[in-house]
Amino acid sequence: MLPITEPAVPSLPSEIYIAIFEDLESTRDLSSITLTCRTFSRLARPILYRNIHAPTTNTPRLLGLLKILAADPPLARAVRRFHLVHGAEHGFITGILRVDSEIVALVLMAMVNLIELEIALPNDVPWTVLRMCPFHLHKFELHGVTADPAQLLEFLEQQDSLIDLVMHQAELSAQPLPPLLPKLRRFVGRSATARQIWLHAPSLPAEMVLTDEAATGTFSWLGSILDGRKIQDLTVHISFPPAVFRAFPSEVTCVGSLNVTFGGLPEFVRIIFALLPSVLSHNTHLF
Repeated sequence: MLPITEPAVPSLPSEIYIAIFEDLESTRDLSSITLTCRTFSRLARPILYRNIHAPTTNTPRLLGLLKILAADPPLARAVRRFHLVHGAEHGFITGILRVDSEIVALVLMAMVNLIELEIALPNDVPWTVLRMCPFHLHKFELHGVTADPAQLLEFLEQQDSLIDLVMHQAELSAQPLPPLLPKLRRFVGRSATARQIWLHAPSLPAEMVLTDEAATGTFSWLGSILDGRKIQDLTVHISFPPAVFRAFPSEVTCVGSLNVTFGGLPEFVRIIFALLPSVLSHNTHLF
């Protein structure tokens, strides 16, 4: 293999090259640039590793990737988004992660600037490891069901910068929760956990998407929170049985305006107005 040499390239400030490299969407192009010269390798390599979808179906490739990150702490610090996913929903073969969890833990501990983490199965990364990680996530996505909701809750309590939480199947404890997730703006998950967050989050998320089996729907509120748990504007989109929405308590005490789109029977109207007794104005559309 020939050594990397320094070809004749224009002498420009590093910031200009970084801006150009960041605009490239193809990882193949970025990878080729890192082989051009030492300067380009130094500038483009952190960008190449900024957003990682780990190849869990190819154990040698995954292990090679993890070893590179473990051996290069500055490169691990450059990672902002790390997706460790496998299973039929991702087009992969369903199975467990066949890599020693110790090297996964070592790499995650080095990702101090990580803002987005996606994990296929809770057992892929032990909760004890996640709780020791120094990062402050903006988005956390978890596939699969955790056998220990208390460990999940302890991890979430540390993530005070979390904006987006996605839990496709996992649920939090049914017991009353301590205040958590002060900056949460979006939640995707099952209705039982959505209810817990509704009750215990310091402020209400801007959007909730329910993923219960045989029941789907989205309801979101726009505008500012007036005082405590009072909301200025509420937008509701519902296409699931009324019993699902009845699970949510009457926590909103004042809504300035309400725009409702219902899929189903007019019974939805009675339910929503029973939950929101202080609606000042409304616009309802049935389909």
